[in-house]
Amino acid sequence: MKRFLLILALLLTLFVTSLTLFFYLFNLNDYAAWGARQMEKSTGYQVSFSTIENKGLKFSISGLSVARAQEMLLEVDQINIEVARLDLWHRQIEFELVELAGVDLRIKPRSSEDLNGEPKNREKRQYQISNLFWDKLQINKLRVSDLNLDLSTAQQSLQLQRANISSDNLAVIDNKKLLSAAFKGSVNLDFATLVLQFAELSALRLDNLSLSADLDLPKLQGSLALSIKQLAFTAPKQTEIIADNSVLDLQLDKNRLSLTRLLTHIFSGELSLQAEALLSLDLFPRPAFSVEHLQLLALSLKDMQLTIPAFMPAAQDDVSSRSEKQKLPIATLFVQQLKVENVDIRSEEKQIPLTVQGLNGRVSDLYLLKNNQLPGLSEDANQTGVFVLQADYLQWADSVTEGGQIAASLTENIQALALLLLENKAAIIEKD
Repeated sequence: MKRFLLILALLLTLFVTSLTLFFYLFNLNDYAAWGARQMEKSTGYQVSFSTIENKGLKFSISGLSVARAQEMLLEVDQINIEVARLDLWHRQIEFELVELAGVDLRIKPRSSEDLNGEPKNREKRQYQISNLFWDKLQINKLRVSDLNLDLSTAQQSLQLQRANISSDNLAVIDNKKLLSAAFKGSVNLDFATLVLQFAELSALRLDNLSLSADLDLPKLQGSLALSIKQLAFTAPKQTEIIADNSVLDLQLDKNRLSLTRLLTHIFSGELSLQAEALLSLDLFPRPAFSVEHLQLLALSLKDMQLTIPAFMPAAQDDVSSRSEKQKLPIATLFVQQLKVENVDIRSEEKQIPLTVQGLNGRVSDLYLLKNNQLPGLSEDANQTGVFVLQADYLQWADSVTEGGQIAASLTENIQALALLLLENKAAIIEKD
């Protein structure tokens, strides 16, 4: 028995030694052409590269290109991979480094089937994902530099230029489950330009974006910091909205989302916001969330020029259900503090004939939404709050008021509503 165990130990030592020598002496470059041919046979993609080198569990690939039907899809200047731990017995692999430099990715699906796939193909992919070979896959350092992406269809397109992505402690597979929906790790992203073009001729452009996030979505915890030099959105009617020098800080803890800072320059003025939200959040089987309670802790609008676009349906449209209350996606919206300084408002909607110049005001402790609906003063006996509004010039249809002020205090008993109208200088002009 002892002799058998000794022979077994010697054979095991010989196997481990041979496997180690294989990894350190095996030259992948000698089999690169054969591997490319096998990959093309199994996937239909033409794969080529300039050189591929390995030293132990370190791999380097130069000049990688992937094509389909003679159309180039992917080009990567350099790929470096370092394997920190490989356990085939327990099907676990840990990458110390995965680095890609100079990446050009071009995807042009020929039809919606290329994006979504046939039902049978989707079922096959779902089966493959649910039956992964690896029990655990971890990437300690992921680095992508100089990434350019071009995704275009007949309906929409996405272009990303000069992007850099880094992530630490990235868990990809755990317990044979792909963790795409339950991301865990840190991410840093910055890029020069991102352009989204939609079928309705609307477009979104982001310039000089920088994002840093530390997320543990399985525990529903994380933080995010974002800055954008310029955001430009063009609506179908060529209406353009531009926001400059925007910063955003978010904190997530279970079902509580805290917006600790939002600052942006928009509509020729400045907007700042602090808010908290209670969410109904569900990641599985697919991510979904709704806002149960949104509280605006501090909202400030300063030196803005706002335009209300035409949005109401024409008279001949079906308006049978317009009188019915529509359920909104936010259950409760509470304004703790709202401050308005020197804001001008102009309406292009004919059913809202409003023009305001030099609007100043303050709103405190006021509910704007309850039970997914707009609360009516005559319907809600528990509405409380205070608001003060003052405008240098206000025009509603044919009525003009100059130097008007409105102050209101809502008590627990809505019937005791106190409304005070003060006019330093008022003139009512009836137009022909």
